[in-house]
Amino acid sequence: MAYEERYCAYVDVLGFRELIRDLDMASAERQAAMVDEIEALLYGTHSPFEEAADAAPGDLRIQTVSDAICVSAPVNEEDLAKLLGRLGTLTMNLLRYGYFVRGAVVKGRLHHTKQFVFGGALVKAYRLESEVARYPRIMLTREVADAAWAGRNAAEGYPDVLRPADDGPFFVHVLGRPLYHLEAGAADGRQIILAGHLRHIAGQIQRRFNDAVDDPRIFEKVQWFAKYWNASTSRVRHLVPNIRGPGLGPLGIE
Repeated sequence: MAYEERYCAYVDVLGFRELIRDLDMASAERQAAMVDEIEALLYGTHSPFEEAADAAPGDLRIQTVSDAICVSAPVNEEDLAKLLGRLGTLTMNLLRYGYFVRGAVVKGRLHHTKQFVFGGALVKAYRLESEVARYPRIMLTREVADAAWAGRNAAEGYPDVLRPADDGPFFVHVLGRPLYHLEAGAADGRQIILAGHLRHIAGQIQRRFNDAVDDPRIFEKVQWFAKYWNASTSRVRHLVPNIRGPGLGPLGIE
């Protein structure tokens, strides 16, 4: 395998280390239930990319170690669209269990096989995830964001796949595709099912928001996502609830 230019995403599941710590301290009875929860959580990290690999072998490559995920794709419009879409699916899968993700997508040199992944792209993506991304979001370098905008017609829903943040970085607009389908509506009942999934996720975010009020370091991260959620879902408020709490404006605490 060559050392070649690829798009590289490095994603971390926030709160996973605390979950493992709680597992070690739990009773034997509680541990059994927690192991099931962790297995479901890890399945949510793998499934979007395993499905993509089965559908188109060699396009997307994935490497996971506990709560960290590295995914790479060839440098072309179609595979970039696929990568960003799968990262959105990953985020939504984990939100169902009340877990956020933080990550970065870069373009650079990488060696990525089934056994190994290393290279400058991975180092850069890891650094941006740990030092720059800051909030529960998957940021894109300007180079990757420009490529995404240039290729926005490469896949259905592409225009909704990224957003610029107020503090600078572009990030994957994980709510774009679900909200597009929700607003479009469906006569076969899928809209009702999707609205139910989003209401469940809203409940998980609200729970995390309420639990974080005593820890400003965690609170600012959950608050950022709550603001993003409220702004993104404003047009479907009749179907999806707002997140309420301190710092969330007139629809939160007055």
